[in-house]
Parts: sequence; structure tokens; C-alpha cells
Amino acid sequence: AGEPAINRLGTRVPDGTIIGARGPFGPFAPDTEFNRWFMTAFQDRYGVPPNYAAYKATNALLGLKAAYEKAQKAGAQTPSQEQIIAAFENLGFEGVGGTVRMALGKGHQAIMDNAIGTAKTTGGQLTIVDVKRYPAERVNPPEGMKSEAWIKSRRKK
Repeated sequence: AGEPAINRLGTRVPDGTIIGARGPFGPFAPDTEFNRWFMTAFQDRYGVPPNYAAYKATNALLGLKAAYEKAQKAGAQTPSQEQIIAAFENLGFEGVGGTVRMALGKGHQAIMDNAIGTAKTTGGQLTIVDVKRYPAERVNPPEGMKSEAWIKSRRKK
């Protein structure tokens, strides 16, 4: 998960280094209008590209907005904390790095697709090449299963 360091390290990252971002964030984010807007706005405001922490914080706010609006549609003009929490359960919403689904932890833990790639300096700039994308179900255990048991069960296949 070296993605947060690539902006600081740049071409000092050795070619061939495998880089991830704990989700589809930064150079692994989908090329959508929403993500392009987010990257530009963040870069303009802070002078650096957003890393996964900025994506996760933004997704948290987007999730809260989606849960609040869902609770309103269910009849709560000004939803209470309990109503917002209930609305979060099994919620899906569009985040800046793609679709977020509250699919684990009895509907209270988010999952997203993931990606990894390889560092390569091209034209004096660090790039990420050979990006491989993985659906959320391939990088998260199913609901109710511990990670260690899921990993062991996958080795047997």
C-alpha cells in the first residue's frame, strides 16, 4: 500500500515496485467525471494529488450524505443519529473512487474494488503500469467469515 508515498518519493520509487492504494484511489481511481473533478479540486486546493486518505475521508462524507437522504426518503424530515445509522445498513452509493457498498459487519462495513500496479519512471515522471483490478468480493471475505479462515479456504482451491 505504498500509494500515499508516491507523491513525495516520485522517481525515487524503484521501477518494478508493486504499489497499491487500499482501494481504487489515486492513480487507481476510475476515470469518471466525478473522480476527475475531485482530483482537480483537491490538486488546486492543496497543491498535491489526493491519496487514499483523502478519498476515504471524502467517501465517508458522501456516505453520510447518502444515509441522511435515505433516512429522509423513509419519512424522517430531520433524521436522528439512530435513523442515519439504520439507513447506512447495506447502503450502496457512488464515491469518488467508485461504488461503495456497506456489505460486511452486518451491513455496517464498506467494501470497494481494489487495484495494484507496478511503478515505472517514464519521461522523468513516476507512472503506474500493469494495473490489475480486483472486484471487492475477491479482496474481502464474505459476510460472517474471518479473514484468516477465508484466506485458508481460498488456498485449497
